[in-house]
Amino acid sequence: MNQILKLSDEEYFGTKALSNSFLIQFDRSPAHAFTPISQTDGMKMGTMIHQFILTPELFNETYIIAPPEIPSDKRTSAYKEFAKGQTKEILFKSDLIELEHIRDNVLKYEFEGSCIKDYLSVSEKEISLFWDLNLQNKNVQCKGKGDMLFISGDRGIIFDFKKTQDCTKFGKSVEQYKYYRQANFYTTGLKILYPKLTSVRFIFLTVEESSPYGVLDYELDEEYMYEGEKENYYSILKYLNWNGNTNEVYPNQTVTLRKPGWLCA
Repeated sequence: MNQILKLSDEEYFGTKALSNSFLIQFDRSPAHAFTPISQTDGMKMGTMIHQFILTPELFNETYIIAPPEIPSDKRTSAYKEFAKGQTKEILFKSDLIELEHIRDNVLKYEFEGSCIKDYLSVSEKEISLFWDLNLQNKNVQCKGKGDMLFISGDRGIIFDFKKTQDCTKFGKSVEQYKYYRQANFYTTGLKILYPKLTSVRFIFLTVEESSPYGVLDYELDEEYMYEGEKENYYSILKYLNWNGNTNEVYPNQTVTLRKPGWLCA
């Protein structure tokens, strides 16, 4: 079913449909795709930044800022006493100051003549997209959760926030984490959901996690997007023709490694 919904993370992840991250893991093996991913500190930081900028009300429900007199050392009795009975994750004033710097730099960043703050005020935030694809006469439902969806007239833009250590090196992350597949996957869904749009774009908005908290946006060219389309297509076909064994990891065979082209003789 083709639809756009406002769902919590729990509701979204509990919905049965193919996601970009699932397909990338499925390419590795079915077992990897069906194994829950443990959140790293970096992932937790990314979620915190997303909530602080996009859904501040959810941020306030999730985190609490400790009073100034509470030390950040979790071994101290004062911290332990404050933490007793807390249902929210504890942050400190220094954390809040850092988040405010990141948010302010993102919101004042200009994209094609307008501040991100202006786009944000007229965009859907943390919106869940669901769309149907038909490959080899088989239907499959796909899903994606967009950070920010801006639609004006016949043009649509999905903004995706990415935390990084160095904005200028984001190109390596696009390749390493296959973000080009995400860009194609989401724009494919948006085109299906809004067939009257004549322009559909995917913009990566990168922000550095440490001072001076630089911000830079990226958009992939047609060739990069097409590479994402090809890989997504073959991943979905692989899933549709899969035997259903969720314990399958790697094939029991020897892999021959060939010398890379960049390695001199």
